[in-house]
Amino acid sequence: MTLFQSTAEELFATIAATEELLHEISAAGGASERDVFRLEKLSVACARLAYPNGLSLTNETHNLIAWCDHLNEPEIKAKFMIALNISPLASFL
Repeated sequence: MTLFQSTAEELFATIAATEELLHEISAAGGASERDVFRLEKLSVACARLAYPNGLSLTNETHNLIAWCDHLNEPEIKAKFMIALNISPLASFL
């Protein structure tokens, strides 16, 4: 388990892991259900670290959070799976 000195440091590491996974998925040409599950968990972690602490997110991480907020909608999830093929991740809107 990694111990971080600050919330900002933890957020930076979480964003780095998130963006690394996004780039791996786009390079592989698609995402599995496990990949989507991992991205959802990472997006929640980023949001919980950033929003209440007034910390900034990268555009790609912000876009991921917006997508993940709507993955319970089959049509949105299908579009998300396609969007994952392109790096950086495009905006939900």
